[in-house]
Amino acid sequence: MTVSWDKKAVVEDCEFVLESVPEKLDLKQELFAELDKLCKPEAVLASNTSSLKLADMMKLVSPERRKRMIVTHWYNPPLLMPICELSY
Repeated sequence: MTVSWDKKAVVEDCEFVLESVPEKLDLKQELFAELDKLCKPEAVLASNTSSLKLADMMKLVSPERRKRMIVTHWYNPPLLMPICELSY
C-alpha cells in the first residue's frame, strides 16, 4: 500500500475516483471541484454518500464533468452483501 498527500499524483491517471469524506456538503463540493480540475476529462467521479443529493454535491463542478458523476452506496459487510447501489 502507498500513502500520498499529493492528490494530483494520485488521481491524474484514474478512470474512476470514489470519495468517502464525512457527510458535509461543503466538504464534498470543495473536493469534487478540486477533483474536477485534477482528473482527466473522461474520469468518473463518485460519492459514497448515504444522505446527500448528487445534484447538490455537483454545484461547483463543470457541466461536462457532471455527466460523469454518480453515487455509489456500498452495503456492509461486503463479504455477505456483495452489491452496490448506483444512482444519479
